[in-house]
Order: sequence, then C-alpha cells, then structure tokens
Amino acid sequence: MIFDRLDGLALLADALAEGGAVGRVRDYIRVFERAFRSGPAACVPLLTAFLQSDPNHLDYAESEVQDWLLRVRSETMHADRRESYARGPDVEPYVRRMEYAAYDVLFNKRNWRQPDVERRDGVTLRAGTDRNGEVILFDLATTITASWLDPFGVFPVDFDSTLGEIPAPWISSMPGYTGDEAEKYSTQIPFRYPDIGTRRV
Repeated sequence: MIFDRLDGLALLADALAEGGAVGRVRDYIRVFERAFRSGPAACVPLLTAFLQSDPNHLDYAESEVQDWLLRVRSETMHADRRESYARGPDVEPYVRRMEYAAYDVLFNKRNWRQPDVERRDGVTLRAGTDRNGEVILFDLATTITASWLDPFGVFPVDFDSTLGEIPAPWISSMPGYTGDEAEKYSTQIPFRYPDIGTRRV
C-alpha cells in the first residue's frame, strides 16, 4: 500500500516532526506537489478534484486549495522583495485542513507521482476539520488527542508554566477564562458528528 510512495511518507513525517506551523505547512505542500508531480499552479485543480471526491465530504473548495498553493506557499517560502510574509500564527488556521488533505492524498491517491485524481480505498480517515474549524468525527469510536490552545487559538497551553502574579481582571478578560479563581481555565472545543449534530466539550 505504501511502498510505492515512501518519498511521500518521508515528507509527511518531516511535516509532523516540525515544531511550528510554517514548517508543517511547507512540508504538506511538498507532499501535494510530489503526489501529483506538478508545480503549485498545476496542482490546484488536481488536488481540488481529488479532495472533492473524498466520501467524507469536508467541503474543500478550489479557492481554498488555490490559497494554500499560491499565496500561503509563497508567503511561507519567501521573504525577500515582497511586503507580505507568513509566520506561525498566520498559517496555524490552515494546518488541520492541510494535514487531513496530506493524509488523504498519501494513502488514498491511486497513482502516486501522476497528475491524475484517481482515488483508491486505502485508509478511511476517522475525523477531519470543516471550513468553520469544527472537528467532524466520522466514527463515534474515534479517540482524539489534541493540544489545548490558548484563548486565541494560536499557541499550545503549557499548564506547568507560571507567569507569576497576574491581576484577576486582566486574566479574566481573556476569552476562555470564566472567573477570577486561580488556575481556573476552560474553553469549548466543537465536535460535529455527521448524523448527530454539534457537541461542545
């Protein structure tokens, strides 16, 4: 199943080993370009058609894929003459959808390194993220392990760290905090089951 695409597996492993969002996004894009043997512009319609054929229907649009492969790719690769460039917080919102797409392409594209969109039934992915950022569980038995992000949804929270004394009005004004009690932190993570609806935990 995977021996004809060990190069793609290596690129996906590189992406998952990256500590920051910029590095992960760059390597996901390399997976896409490698899989379809195409540069970024030529890859847009191919990757879009492939993702739209996914039975899980995560509503990937050509405009979204074009944004990844043309704008985001350029802003994460270059910072020379252009005014705009991307940093971690800029691309963090793209990571989960791109990661799902990378797994789907790696395991379910029938003809590796060919510019076609033929799909095979390689691996059934059990969860994904919709365009609104909600996690969709396709299998109710799925176990999800996720980093707890800060109230702004950007950086992982390290509950072992301390900032010293922080005045209660300041900390309680941050989204995710529900009171002035010390060490009291809560947030909502939306999960959606296709046949049940949205649940927040």
